[in-house]
Amino acid sequence: MELPNNTIVVDASPIIGLAKAESLDLLRRLFGEICVTEAVRDEVFARQDLPGAAELETAIRDGWVRLAPNHTNPAFAHLGEGEATSLAYATTDEVRAALGQVGEI
Repeated sequence: MELPNNTIVVDASPIIGLAKAESLDLLRRLFGEICVTEAVRDEVFARQDLPGAAELETAIRDGWVRLAPNHTNPAFAHLGEGEATSLAYATTDEVRAALGQVGEI
């Protein structure tokens, strides 16, 4: 899948936090479209006890959240899979910015 070079990559923590505040749509209003890696999607979907799964599923279906394949980079091997794939993808030329939780890195 080819995404525009102004892609905003978002990790699971902002998705879960904004969904909990019933404000996930803020990302759409700020950026128009965002991207999550497959690992982030799987992480959010696996945590049915937390907000975010239903909201992310709807956003993907509505087309303003796009999926990117998992990327790898040895520099991020010490992180969880979602964080590592998001940051690895963020280091490509296709990405403008990455959003995650402060203190995760």
